[in-house]
Amino acid sequence: MNRIQFGAIALILSTAICGPSITHAQLEVETGLTLEEYVNDILLGNGIQAFNITYQGGDNQLGYLTGGDDVFSISSGLILSCDVAENLECPDPDELVACDGCLGNGFSDPDLLDIANSVPDLIGGSFSVGSVNDGCVLEFDFIAAGDTVSFDYVFGSDEYELYINTQYNDVFAFFLSGPGITGPYDSPAGFPDGSVNIAGVPNTDPNLPITISSVNSGTNPEYYVDNQGGTDVCINGYTVPFTASYPVECGETYHIKLAIADGTDTVLESIVVLEEGSFESNAVVQIDLSIDVGGPEANTIYEDCGTATLSFERPVETILDIQEMVYINYGNSVATNGVDYGQPQPDGTLLPLPDSVVFAPYVSIVEFELTAALDGVIEGPELVEMEIENVAACNGGGLTTYFSFYVAEEPPPFEVNGY
Repeated sequence: MNRIQFGAIALILSTAICGPSITHAQLEVETGLTLEEYVNDILLGNGIQAFNITYQGGDNQLGYLTGGDDVFSISSGLILSCDVAENLECPDPDELVACDGCLGNGFSDPDLLDIANSVPDLIGGSFSVGSVNDGCVLEFDFIAAGDTVSFDYVFGSDEYELYINTQYNDVFAFFLSGPGITGPYDSPAGFPDGSVNIAGVPNTDPNLPITISSVNSGTNPEYYVDNQGGTDVCINGYTVPFTASYPVECGETYHIKLAIADGTDTVLESIVVLEEGSFESNAVVQIDLSIDVGGPEANTIYEDCGTATLSFERPVETILDIQEMVYINYGNSVATNGVDYGQPQPDGTLLPLPDSVVFAPYVSIVEFELTAALDGVIEGPELVEMEIENVAACNGGGLTTYFSFYVAEEPPPFEVNGY
């Protein structure tokens, strides 16, 4: 079996909808998740394994945004804020909460301060930022299964548009360090050659950091959305989605530091939102795991609710004249393969899902029918976790990714258009 020339694999689970679809959406922000949930469950996409996750900042400066369709630049993602992430929900003034653990003037980051003060010269301004405060800094190591890492993000601020070209220039940066990278900014001891900032206004040289002064209604306006007085998302202005991208070496360990802070003062919120599932690698081999079952509970299939289609895919643009294989382990599952769920057979029995998937030469998609058995036992949602080993990743180094869904009884009643 050839373990080198193999493209992305997509695993997609789709099923018929048992009931009407939800058409009413509202922006919501959830806080209080674990660092692993923020990074592994929300941020990461294809071909990335993250570990050694650390955080500096207040507990409610991180958040999970959902319901952004039609009201924000992205539909869902991980929020890093200089204040309380939940403020984006436009809460009642009486319901505003204080920032739990915000560092205020006790935060310091010379690299962020340097980046904030690089903006005036690059745009012909004369202001300067005296300090960076209320920092929100999320860091982790990661291994990529391809030769590039990328993710999509949006910046927003309540300082729009009153404080453009002033000392109150909030700042964020994405500091990347690792093999092959030499940069001017600090990096952890295990990555001694410094780091680079991979966030910036597209097609600028030198790289122009994104702040209220470098992207607004008068400067780079094509990237700006004026939201003053907005009631769907409470931030005075924000950007269109940008993409941060940088070349890496497949299978090597890198470090990224995602950081945002207030400029000079400790008031008025600025945010950066990293799109859900967008932190990924264009892997030589990767597995794209997604699910859309159309019901009220995400990643859930229901007993006696028709059949789903489980699809493994490698793209047609890759070389397909070879045979490839992925291996699947269900060891951490609660639901039993072949009993609670599986491939439906004509006699009404279930055949277990396979423990490996083979792509014959010139075959790009392998599909399986999937259903959940009606057993009459009220057990609540039961986890199915698929640990998928792609042996071709990184030219034979292997890559393990995870896909999970739940098996549950019949879906509960749910609202349509708010009723």
